[in-house]
Amino acid sequence: MQRKSTWRRGGYKVREKPILGDKITITSDPHMPYATRSSAFSHYDGMPTRKVAIIEDSVLKTFHGPKKFHDYLKLEDRGLDPTGQLGSLIVSPGTRSVQDLFNDSEPVYVVKAWSAYMPDAFSGNINLEIRLGSVIDRGGEYPITNALFVGNLFDMLANMHLSSETVSAGSYRGPAAIRFNDVTITGE
Repeated sequence: MQRKSTWRRGGYKVREKPILGDKITITSDPHMPYATRSSAFSHYDGMPTRKVAIIEDSVLKTFHGPKKFHDYLKLEDRGLDPTGQLGSLIVSPGTRSVQDLFNDSEPVYVVKAWSAYMPDAFSGNINLEIRLGSVIDRGGEYPITNALFVGNLFDMLANMHLSSETVSAGSYRGPAAIRFNDVTITGE
C-alpha cells in the first residue's frame, strides 16, 4: 500500500483540524550570534545560508533540504528555493506563563531528557521513552524515569500551549516550556 504525506506548502494546517492551542512559527536561522549551528555557508553544498520560515502560524511554508534534493525533486520548478543546512531553530513564544501551564487539576509531567525518537512521518504516531523527568500534582513533585510517552504528533501540535518566557540554549531559541495535551504517559 502506498502512503502519501499530507504536508503541502502553504495549505497544510495541522491535521486539517482547528487549532485549539497556540499557533506555532518555526524559523531556521543560520546567522544567530554565538549559536552552535551558525554558518555563513552550508556544509552540504557550499551555498550561502539564509534565514527561512519553515512553519508560520501553524502552516507549512517551505521544505528544508540541501540543493541536491531540491534538484532531484524539481522543487525549484515549483517555486521552492533550496534552504541549505538547518540553522538554529527559533520557535515563537506563546501567550501563557510557565506557571499558568503548570496550574491544572491534572498531574503535569516535566521531561528533562528523552530517548531518541522517530515519529511515523505519515501518521504522526510517536512513542518515546522519558529518560528523566518528574510529575507534579497536588501532593508534590516526584521523579520519574523509564516512562513511555505516546501520542500523535499532529494532534499534539494542534492542541499545545507554548510559554511566553523564552530560553536560548545551543541552537534553540524559543519557549521555556511547552504543554502538550492529547498524550498518554505510562510507567513509573
